[in-house]
Amino acid sequence: MSTILNPKDITGTTRFIFDFDLTNSMLIQLMKEFVVLGEQKELLGSTAGAKLIDYENKRVIEINKDFISFTPILSLEEKESVRKRIYKHVAKKSEVYTKNSFENLDLAKRSLLTEELRSCASLLYYSYHKFFNGRLYRFLNDIGIEDHQIVIDEMEHYTSALFYKFNQSWNSEVININSENYQEIFCTSKKFAANPLILKKYFFKQNNEDLLKYLEPYIVFLLKVIANKDITSENVKAELEEEIKKFLKKPKKDRSQKMEVRAAISQCVVNSFENIEEKLLWYIYIVSLRLYWLRQTADYDFDFEVNTSVREMSLLVNIVNNLLGFILEEEISKDKERVDNNLPKPINFLNPKTDATVDESADEEGNIGSLEIFRKDNFTIERKFPEEVDFNDKVNIYTMKIHLDSFFDKEKIINTLNFTPFISNKGKFFIYVLERKFNISLYIHVNNDGRWTFWSSKEKIDNLRESDLIECINIFMADFNKTYIKLYSEEFCADFLSAKPIVISEKKVTTSALALTHLFEDFFKRRSYILNKLIESLSNILVYENLNNSLFLNEEIEISFEIATTFSWYGIHTTSSLPEILYDNTKNDMNKKKIYLDFFLIEGDGYDKEYLEEEAAIFHSIKLKYEESFKGNKNFIGSQAIGISTNELDQILSGNPMKELELKERIGRALNDIAFSLIEDENYDVYTLKIIEEALRLMEEKSFPMATKGKWFLRNPTIPVEEAKKYGKEFYEKALLLEKNQEGNFLKDMYQKYQLELCEFYMSREINKEMAVECYKKALGVGEDGMFYEEVLFVKEKYFTEVEVMDIEVFKIDDIDFYDRMDEQLKIEY
Repeated sequence: MSTILNPKDITGTTRFIFDFDLTNSMLIQLMKEFVVLGEQKELLGSTAGAKLIDYENKRVIEINKDFISFTPILSLEEKESVRKRIYKHVAKKSEVYTKNSFENLDLAKRSLLTEELRSCASLLYYSYHKFFNGRLYRFLNDIGIEDHQIVIDEMEHYTSALFYKFNQSWNSEVININSENYQEIFCTSKKFAANPLILKKYFFKQNNEDLLKYLEPYIVFLLKVIANKDITSENVKAELEEEIKKFLKKPKKDRSQKMEVRAAISQCVVNSFENIEEKLLWYIYIVSLRLYWLRQTADYDFDFEVNTSVREMSLLVNIVNNLLGFILEEEISKDKERVDNNLPKPINFLNPKTDATVDESADEEGNIGSLEIFRKDNFTIERKFPEEVDFNDKVNIYTMKIHLDSFFDKEKIINTLNFTPFISNKGKFFIYVLERKFNISLYIHVNNDGRWTFWSSKEKIDNLRESDLIECINIFMADFNKTYIKLYSEEFCADFLSAKPIVISEKKVTTSALALTHLFEDFFKRRSYILNKLIESLSNILVYENLNNSLFLNEEIEISFEIATTFSWYGIHTTSSLPEILYDNTKNDMNKKKIYLDFFLIEGDGYDKEYLEEEAAIFHSIKLKYEESFKGNKNFIGSQAIGISTNELDQILSGNPMKELELKERIGRALNDIAFSLIEDENYDVYTLKIIEEALRLMEEKSFPMATKGKWFLRNPTIPVEEAKKYGKEFYEKALLLEKNQEGNFLKDMYQKYQLELCEFYMSREINKEMAVECYKKALGVGEDGMFYEEVLFVKEKYFTEVEVMDIEVFKIDDIDFYDRMDEQLKIEY
């Protein structure tokens, strides 16, 4: 919240920046607070928020997920007034509780992966309890009671004593709550503490099949564990009632907490039989009671591990994960309904946890299984290689997954592994031989708790990195699923919680070294700080809008920057723009084309420009291998690497105008290279031309982007032939004269490429073979030292026979007279 307290004056506006995840309810409340419509006001919607333009008073208010801004700049008094109005909406207790809840849930998942069951139980309960604390405040806010008016401090815990008292006075009626009666209804035992069991009645009034499918398998599992009962048995209700009677007859001094909780859970099961329409509610009470008891025993009992298992904690993590997601989905839906009809469309509502947009189709289908947005996959953990895996050779890299779903069946999994091709059963583990791509052996172990361990052995770490291991696992799982379908006529639909791969050195797991962890943390913090400063400088140098550390070339094209280092040779997928490309590839709501530029940082003074460019080119060529899979993403335009020395970067950040000018030109060259590649890939969209024009602006009419513009016209099949020829030749010939009048180092190469492009044009578009032969003759005449000589030979193979080119008199361009004869050959005025 510190940024909100210190608004900034930026380019004629006063901006209150949100240094936290803005939720839907906050966005709606801010709109209601500041957006007041009138005759002389225009409200425009965007994918992130809204913009109110007041023509009469000449004021603008823009609200989105990153900031709220006011034009013109506010006075000190106005800033303080606005700050208070913002703060009352963004600092709501419901939001604070929700944020803390998800932080605890993430930590619980990590604890589950590392089998720290005590931590997992405690964190999971507090995630659950804090979340419903937040829902209590949200519930009261929704009926018009502001935070400062609420006299309830928090919710009570889910104790068995509270349940017995609640059950004795059970009434299924749900009373309408208002500002007058809310304390009386919620606070049944303590004046300022709400009864969470009563609150649940307002959230789970009716059964929901999507939630029941997560809860029912766990209830079956739990009843078997604590009472050795089969819930599907005809006599189970009567048996449970008899046990409850026996328990109640016991003197209180002879009742243990474990017995009390078991009886309370049994009572909930009985009640679910008697009130079928309220089954979901009673199952929720069972989960609540069990979570609290597990938390209590985890904190205080030495024999906690005896009372639960990895399997149970996995099921509970899955239930809490999806339960929280379900309620947040409903809140998002209500927020949409609350938006005034006059507010603009489209406004994308944000997921309160991940800042990702919500999948509308999932809402329409009611598919609770689509709530992956509420789960962070691939957690970073610190854990030694599992001791239960009996493996004596060296392990280079490993990872693990654990079943969260209730359908884990080890017998079926082992059977499927035995039937899957390329798999050998070694008794204690399986080996999947993957020769199709990596030529390695993937080792697999599955334990009784639903934990899969995958690892490699005897390969060098450089040959199998984290991303490679994940890809190997994905290939294996695809083969495994095919076999599973053949055996059981259904897909293997496991719900996994996964850890990121851990690379093991010769002596120890690197991620377990605290010093190394701090080193990496410091590295990423420093890099982030420098990158932010660089982007701020670039925004001024390039005259681009800077929003959330991305620069906008225009309304359609966004440029994202990253700093890569020589460390990137070993982790290119973590220290370059690649992670952002991957992340953007998973988003379905992108409406802007994206370019990614990596500044490849090399230690030194930067005098050797050729060395900088060569190193950056090598780095980018390696990264391109990883980017191949993203080319199907219609929003991914391309990427480039720009070599920059440490000394140059320091000077740019210090505002050296000469270095700023150099960097501006290098960015223009990178954009031109991207446009050139797009044309080579037969991409002639309008945004390709816009990139070329931007490269021309940044490079101040240099020859290369001018030639690329000519290439775009000559190659573009959507432009009429005569128009394509006219403008294609015009821009290419301008490029040649620009090159001639500048340094001229690439004049012959550019001339060779120009003639090849004309040859292609005459063969594929105008269908004039005679002219094509003439152009081929000129390209060939540049000689073997021309940059595009191999392309000359390719064109010959593609279009001409030996007979056609045998007797051609080659027009040889001598180095001496080439420059002098250019004006005569081109015959244009510049």
